[in-house]
Order: sequence, then C-alpha cells, then structure tokens
Amino acid sequence: MKLIIITLLIAILIPVTGYCQSKIYAEVEDGKVRNIFDWKEALIPNLGSRVLIVNITQLMSKPNVGYLYDGVNFTIPPPPVILKIITKKELWSRFTEVEKNSIISSADIKVRRFILEIPILEEFNLENTKVINAIKYLETTGLIVSGRADKILR
Repeated sequence: MKLIIITLLIAILIPVTGYCQSKIYAEVEDGKVRNIFDWKEALIPNLGSRVLIVNITQLMSKPNVGYLYDGVNFTIPPPPVILKIITKKELWSRFTEVEKNSIISSADIKVRRFILEIPILEEFNLENTKVINAIKYLETTGLIVSGRADKILR
C-alpha cells in the first residue's frame, strides 16, 4: 500500500515541479551548431535572438559541433577550401635556370609586368585566374617548355 501511495505522489509531483527527463539540444548560431548540451529543466535558457535551441533528442543521427542547420535539417559542412598559396621565393624556385633567364631577358611587355609584380607580392595563389593565365602565357610564348605550366602550378 505504501508503494502505491509513493508511486502516485511521484506521478503527481513530477509534472507539478516542472522536472522532466534529460533532453539533448543543439545550440545553433548563424546556421552553425556551436554547442550540444543535455538539459533536464522544463524551461529552455534564452541565449539571445541569434541563437536557436533545437531539440535533437529523437534524432537517430545526432549533429556535432560545426554542423550546419537550415531550419529543418542538420548537415555536415563541406570540407574547408585549401588554397594553393606559395611565396614568391617558392614560385621562382619552380622555374629552371634556363626558364628564369628566358623570362628575365624577354622583351614582351606582359612578361616584363609579371616579373615586376613578383617582388611586390608576398604570396601567389596558384588557383588565382591571373596567376594561372600568367604562367600559361609564359608557356604559350615559349619562355617555358610545353607542359611546364601545369607542373609549376601544382
């Protein structure tokens, strides 16, 4: 009899006190999960107007910090773009001595301009259209051997 009374009291007190089972939430800011946390209270904390608190308890596949959220679905973010950036010294070292001499002695105005830009720039993005076109131009004009532009740009 005592067990039945205790069970009834628990069944009545849990909803009254606001206690609930722990749930798992994703804290999302600007469409990106910045935190995952357990919360046992009935009221969810207010973390500001830019922050969404999304109940993920029932999701079979839980998101991790860094996942993207579009308001409906969580997705794995795309891999970061790794730029192929090298220093001017690294760029110049990719040319052979013969190629360097040909480039330096060229009277072509586009080649001269390229040579003048090398000391000014600290680094070169080998995926930048301007850099790609400049290196391919050297190949087109015969200042570097055919097929070398692709090797230099790797």
